[in-house]
Amino acid sequence: ACDAKGLVLCEQSCVNTGCAYNFHPVYSALPCPWSQPLSPPPPAPPVSPPPLPVPPLPPSMPTTPVPATGIAILDGNSRFKRALFCLWPGDEDVKTSDGFLDPRVEPKLFPWPKNKLIAAQCCAPVAGEGLLKKRPWEPPDKPDQKACRRRALDSGELSTDDEDCIAGVFNRDPEKNTFVPMTYGQAVSACDAKGLVLCEQSCVNTGCAYNFHPVYSALPCPWSQPLSPPPPAPPVSPPPLPVPPLPPSMPAALVPATGIAILDGSSRFNDKALFCLWPGDEDVKTSDGFLDPRVEPKLFPWPKNKLIAAQCCAPVAGEGLLKKRPWEPPDKPDQKACRRRALDSGELSTDDEDCIAGVFNRDPEKNTFVPMTYGQAV
Repeated sequence: ACDAKGLVLCEQSCVNTGCAYNFHPVYSALPCPWSQPLSPPPPAPPVSPPPLPVPPLPPSMPTTPVPATGIAILDGNSRFKRALFCLWPGDEDVKTSDGFLDPRVEPKLFPWPKNKLIAAQCCAPVAGEGLLKKRPWEPPDKPDQKACRRRALDSGELSTDDEDCIAGVFNRDPEKNTFVPMTYGQAVSACDAKGLVLCEQSCVNTGCAYNFHPVYSALPCPWSQPLSPPPPAPPVSPPPLPVPPLPPSMPAALVPATGIAILDGSSRFNDKALFCLWPGDEDVKTSDGFLDPRVEPKLFPWPKNKLIAAQCCAPVAGEGLLKKRPWEPPDKPDQKACRRRALDSGELSTDDEDCIAGVFNRDPEKNTFVPMTYGQAV
């Protein structure tokens, strides 16, 4: 994509130069600043068999429908009854926040949970129905964290063992992961099997790492069910064509042995490699499997969009368009070289139709973003 315009991949992030690539990881021409990781040694044989994950509910059990009032999905890390989004009748198969959380549509929801899987957690029933009684001086609607059962024995009593987490514990390592994604109906049944109910609070800081998840609740949705959108008006003119991907007949550039640094598109520091691509990663187009906040906590916050954006730069003096000022150090990146938008001639453009990789939009009719591999970006 860059070579076709007489440009090259950049040695900088080109922050704030357009196309909303600040929200993406971006390709660079920089070598990886660290060594290629060695293949992990074979795991040692387990001393004892790993704990069994919480079994999913059998399909023969009847599914509890989402009530007409909707169900509030709360932020597992909030001390308030903070509804991130709601489930409505027809959402009985939903298990994640995919398609519900959009920071550009709902800016009041920042920051949103780091894990998109909705966690099932339970509470002891209120007085008169089961285990929990209120103190006389407490208001009747005040949530009591003592009712929370993110971990519970079969009897419904509180447990401190992660093997008793209602929905297991999420881990990116498949051998250690015990998390079981559940629908609303399965969460209701999981609690009911222990004599418990869904909670009317977030139960923040009560275990199982559910602070990182959205969590089911028994609260009705605090707002009305959205109406179906009206049919879109016919376009006045045909939408711009997306940047076409390279034809399969063109040879793809291989990732060099030194690796390629993938930068944070919103960083002013050019040595901030989010992760690297190595030989064998020629088909990679996203940060999936590369960014893990628990392994690399220094990388917070990471880009909001996982698709790696292709952007280009004018070549350095002696190779093309760009010349340095005499007083500037030779290794200082110059943002004037940046071409997130470029004409076919390689000259700078201010039109989003000229964005190297298009512009991402959640609306498929407005989205022009083209995910590219390293070779296609080159």
